[in-house]
Amino acid sequence: MGGELSGIFAFTKAFGAVLTCWKAPCCKIVYICRKPKDSFVSLWHFTRKLRPGKQEPMSLEETFELFCKGVCDYGPCWDHLSGYWKGSLEQPEKILFQKYEEVVKDTPFYVKRLAEFMGYPFSVEEEKEGKIQDIVEFCSFENMRNLEVSKTGNYPNSLIENKTLFRKGEIGDWKNYLTPEMAKQLDKITEQKLEVYGLSFHSP
Repeated sequence: MGGELSGIFAFTKAFGAVLTCWKAPCCKIVYICRKPKDSFVSLWHFTRKLRPGKQEPMSLEETFELFCKGVCDYGPCWDHLSGYWKGSLEQPEKILFQKYEEVVKDTPFYVKRLAEFMGYPFSVEEEKEGKIQDIVEFCSFENMRNLEVSKTGNYPNSLIENKTLFRKGEIGDWKNYLTPEMAKQLDKITEQKLEVYGLSFHSP
């Protein structure tokens, strides 16, 4: 893969907050999302780690109720998802929309797809040399979590410890936390909010 990228930034902002940079000729956005149920459980664990000192963490039920009402740091989950999804349909050469579950299922395919999207496709020689698999292994959840930089220090310009950014990364872990009724409720909201845009997240 030749050439150099001018800059790579990771963020969790809603689509409306990045419209200015998105319209820049050189800007490309790679958006990776999880199914809402797993996304919620991950969010709940993450926010519990951020509660300082003796402040009582919010219960799963309380957080779930707020999540279903669209109360999140970066706005309703549905708006976040639909914003980038619609953007990817309007300008697929600028926005690559990917689902975490699909990336995990066939990571080599999506690594190759990402390289092509960024304009730096793998050469035939690089593929034969196993460069794609090298990247898959290096960027695996377990390897990234065990890097020293992931265990120490803070996220740039914040008090968030890097180690709080890694938990399990497992697909379907929501089953260990949500009741069948909660899962059904969230599935219904997800369908109502997103299927109008042609975006779906079917169980499990």
